[in-house]
Amino acid sequence: PPAPAPAEGQSMDALASAIASYFVRYNYKIVDTGEVVTFQGIYEANRGQAFALTFYVALGLLSISLVLSIVNSEVGNWW
Repeated sequence: PPAPAPAEGQSMDALASAIASYFVRYNYKIVDTGEVVTFQGIYEANRGQAFALTFYVALGLLSISLVLSIVNSEVGNWW
């Protein structure tokens, strides 16, 4: 079956160019071009961000457990 036509009458080249510029603008690079275009992210993993995210999740879970222990005091008298 034939490929679907681009939306709103854009040419396929204009649509591909718009998609490529969007990804490049948001820190992706074009790795391979051909029948399928492959993008790869530029950002690398960061230990500081991983630690901060872990800390924030733990703090959030502790806050939720404190609130739930106050709401349901029959279970939450472990403090």
